[in-house]
Amino acid sequence: MKKVLRMTLVLIMALVANVAMAQKVVTFTAGTDKGSQGTVSVADNVAKDGISISCDKGAFAAKQYRLGQGSKTTFSTTTGTITQIVFNCTASADAEKHGPNCIGAATGKYTYEGMTGTWTGAATKVEFTAKAQLRASSIEVTIALGGDFVATPVISGDAIFAETTTVTITAGEGTTIKYTINGDDPTDDRGEVLNYTAPFTINQTTTVQAVAYKGGKASEVATKTFLKKALNGEGTMEKPYNVEDVIALQKAGVAPAKNVYVAGIVSQPAEAISQYNDINFYISDDGNTENEIMAYNSKYFKEANYTDMKQVPAKGDKVVLCGKIIEYNNIVELGRGNYLVSLNGKTEGEAQKDTLTFTASEALAALAADKQPQGVCYITGTICEEVDTTGLAKFGNLTYKISDDGTAANSLIVFRSKSFDGAKYTKDFYLKKGDQVKILGQLINYVKEGTTEKTPEVQANSKLISVNGHTTGVNHVTIDKMNANAPMYNLAGQRVSKNYKGVVIQNGKKFFNK
Repeated sequence: MKKVLRMTLVLIMALVANVAMAQKVVTFTAGTDKGSQGTVSVADNVAKDGISISCDKGAFAAKQYRLGQGSKTTFSTTTGTITQIVFNCTASADAEKHGPNCIGAATGKYTYEGMTGTWTGAATKVEFTAKAQLRASSIEVTIALGGDFVATPVISGDAIFAETTTVTITAGEGTTIKYTINGDDPTDDRGEVLNYTAPFTINQTTTVQAVAYKGGKASEVATKTFLKKALNGEGTMEKPYNVEDVIALQKAGVAPAKNVYVAGIVSQPAEAISQYNDINFYISDDGNTENEIMAYNSKYFKEANYTDMKQVPAKGDKVVLCGKIIEYNNIVELGRGNYLVSLNGKTEGEAQKDTLTFTASEALAALAADKQPQGVCYITGTICEEVDTTGLAKFGNLTYKISDDGTAANSLIVFRSKSFDGAKYTKDFYLKKGDQVKILGQLINYVKEGTTEKTPEVQANSKLISVNGHTTGVNHVTIDKMNANAPMYNLAGQRVSKNYKGVVIQNGKKFFNK
C-alpha cells in the first residue's frame, strides 16, 4: 500500500512538473542580447535559449533592435512551438515609423496597441515584413514545450473612452473563452462568469478578465482595465494632459506606455540641480500641493542639462513637460528623462532670453562653481576700469572689466568683445569707464597654457546688446570735449558729411543741419 501511495505521489509530482514546464518566455533585451550590426544595412541575427531571430536588413547591436524598412524577419525555434511574440517598441502605433504598426505577419494573428505589438499563433517559424523601420527595446518570445499549451487570450478596445467602447477578446483556434466584468475570477464558475461569443459594449469603467480553454487545459488569465473619463487633454503637444488626467490614467492602470505632454503649475520647485544636471519638482493644476505629480530627474529644453538655478522653473511657473507616466512608492510621476517643453508659454529660445541673464557677480559665482551655461548667455555690469583699446585699430575689439557697482572689486573680464551685432568698434564709437553694458557671450574659465590657474572671463567675440540703456551706438558717441569737427550721424546711425541736410547728431546732441 505504501509503495502504491509512493508511486502515485511521484506521478503527481511529475505531472505538476510537466505542467509547470509547459511554456517558457525568452526575453531579448536590446544592448544586452546583441547581434553584430549597429546600423540597418545588411543582415543580422541574434539567438538565445533555442530561439533565433534573423533579419535580412536589421541591426541587433544598436541601442534598440531595428528591423529595416522592407526587411523580412524570421523567428524560429527547435525546442517547442512559438505561441506568442511581443514587441516592446520605442514609438507608438500612431507614429509613422518605429512603432508596432510598422510590421505585419504572414501567419497567425498580429495586433498592436500603444507601443506594444503582439503576435499569437502556433508555429516553429514566424515571418514578419516591415513596411517601415521598427525599433524595439525588447522582444519577448513565448514557446510551448509540449502539445497541451493554451495561449493567453488578448483583450482589446479603447482603454480610455468618453461614452462607450467595444471590447473584443481573441484566443487560439479551437478554444473556448470565458470572461468576467465584475472582478470575479473567470476560472471559478461560482462567480458571474460569461461565455464569450462576440464583441460587447461597456459604458462605465470596467476591468475585463478572460481565460481560454482547450481540451480541458486552461490558459493564463488575461486582464485589461477600461477607463471611462472625459479627459481634459490628449497627451499631445497641442493638447497636453493636465495633472488631473495623469493621476486618473495612472490610478486606473491605463496610462499610455509612450511619452506624453503634460501641462501644470509648479507647486514645489526644485531646491538644487543634481550631479547629473537634472532636477526634481512637483506640478499641479492650481499650483497647490494637493493632487500634484512629481517631475523626476527632469531635464531642460530638448533634454539638455540644467547648468544654473536661474534656468529652474520657480513656484507658480506654468510649464509643459514631456515624459512617461509612472508610479513609484504611491507617487504618480513623470519618470526619469522627462524634459521641459515650454515655460510660462515660452519655448526654448524665448525662455532662454529671460532665464540666462547674469550680473557680473552671478557670472563669477557660476564660474567658480563650474556651473556656467554650456552656450551663450547675457551678462550685465558697469565698466569699472579704463578700457583696453589695444585691439581697436586692427581688430575692432575692446577688452574691459565689469562689476555690479562699477568698482574694481569682484570684477569680470570681457575679453576682445565686439560692438552691436558683432560689428567692429571704431575710433568714433567705443566704450569707456562707467558705461553700463549688457553683452551676449560665453562664460569660461580661461587656463593659460603651462599653468593651472583659472581666469574667469567672457570669451572673445562677445556682442554688445546695450550701453547705458541704448541699443544703438548713435546714442553713445564717445567724445573727449565739444568738437566742431566731430563726426556727424543721421538718425539711422550712418555717418554723414557736413553738407547733409536734415536732423543730425554731433557731439551727442541732435540738431537740424541746414
